[in-house]
Amino acid sequence: MENDCIPVNRKILYNDSLNCKEKIALIILLDTEAGSISYDHLAKKMDVTKPTAIATIKSLKDKGFLKCNLKQNRKQNGRTVTNQYFVTI
Repeated sequence: MENDCIPVNRKILYNDSLNCKEKIALIILLDTEAGSISYDHLAKKMDVTKPTAIATIKSLKDKGFLKCNLKQNRKQNGRTVTNQYFVTI
């Protein structure tokens, strides 16, 4: 790892409308290259189940913190392409 620390926006850290899972998900998404991550990978990084990761992403979208470029079941060069998320804070 190049850098063991990443800056966290106070709008995420101290936002009372976000629960701890939502905050962790946003931090992970901000630290993910181009915002592309699978639900499985996000769940693993959050240390939660896949359904919890999906519910967290849905909640963040509903609250307006995320926009999503859905790429479900799409293939590119023989590989499944993951969704791309854009954090809107």
